[in-house]
Amino acid sequence: MELEIWHSTRYEFSDAVFLEPHVLRFQPRADGAQTPLEFSLDIDPLPAGMSAALDSAGNTVTHVWFDGLHRSLTITARATVEMLRENPFDFLPDSCRSRLPVFYAAESDALRPYLHRNPHGLGEPDQIAIFASRMRDAARGELVPLLTSLNNTIFDRFETVSRTEPGVWSPERTWREKRGACRDLAALFIDVCRALGIAARFVSGYEESETLGVGEGGELHAWAEIYIPGAGWRGYDPSRGLAVSQSHVAVAAAATAAGTAPVTGTYRGSGGTSDFETEVRVERRVAALA
Repeated sequence: MELEIWHSTRYEFSDAVFLEPHVLRFQPRADGAQTPLEFSLDIDPLPAGMSAALDSAGNTVTHVWFDGLHRSLTITARATVEMLRENPFDFLPDSCRSRLPVFYAAESDALRPYLHRNPHGLGEPDQIAIFASRMRDAARGELVPLLTSLNNTIFDRFETVSRTEPGVWSPERTWREKRGACRDLAALFIDVCRALGIAARFVSGYEESETLGVGEGGELHAWAEIYIPGAGWRGYDPSRGLAVSQSHVAVAAAATAAGTAPVTGTYRGSGGTSDFETEVRVERRVAALA
């Protein structure tokens, strides 16, 4: 199956500003689940220079820098991606390391950033850690059943909402409010896993949605990936209650959500304010008739 992606991001400024160097993350990654076939990036105003690179997490990024003053910045990404993974469970877990606590052995140093939890409120019960322990016990310490159960539990008990304001809620806030955007639920899933010593990371990308008609706009999507011995990084989407397969196109993954942001950069100007809008379309490519 091939998916075509169109993603437009536009910033408008109240006054002319100088755009500092930016880092862009729009190019879908290449891995065992997907292969990018086509990718293009159109930027207005035209950058003075640009350079493709890998960031510290191994994501493909584009560094861009600008000359002069500008009142807007528009970035349009187009991609076609072949989706390869029909079965999200097409792996054989390492039987010696498929129970909790997970023994990562040789991978432990590389996975350390994905095991770190942010400090929780001092003097207060760590409700997320308590919940994590209950999920572990219910799954009898089996890693893959635990992940499936956790994914389903968050999907069933937490309301998925659309939030236009930037940023990701803390796992504690999402836990308290029992709701959140896809990125908030992904952050909660990650925090539960890390509380159990399971390596987890944040993923941003796109989703083919059955709820949107052809030509209707969507938005960037987010989910979690877990490192499973014998299987590598595997995606779980608690906002959908699904293990990730053909409908999810991964762009960037990192230990924190900030490391997956499509656009990272600042601007300089005298009192200028900015407005932001984005639109995403994801459609299946229809094969031409012979």
